[in-house]
Amino acid sequence: MKTKYTYLTKNSKRILYTIRKKTNVSTKDVCFGKFGKKRSVQRTLANLKKKGLLFQDNAPLRGSSSQAVYWLTHEGIKIADKIVKEIDDYKRW
Repeated sequence: MKTKYTYLTKNSKRILYTIRKKTNVSTKDVCFGKFGKKRSVQRTLANLKKKGLLFQDNAPLRGSSSQAVYWLTHEGIKIADKIVKEIDDYKRW
């Protein structure tokens, strides 16, 4: 039986893996050295948020500004655990 999230792209899986390992991340943490790709990362994060795998919180910075921080939901933790097990056991990026 296939789960409804078997069609996740490599970028989505990589983001879920990183969030699961680091607990919470900001947008710059998941650009993976390609800071010019920030828009595509933001689109991927928005899609994962729409699917219910992530939720966004605002972390306060100095003054009155804030930064978006992403956390896994309960469903996201289940999916990310499968990805972490798969990658850590026998695969790599």
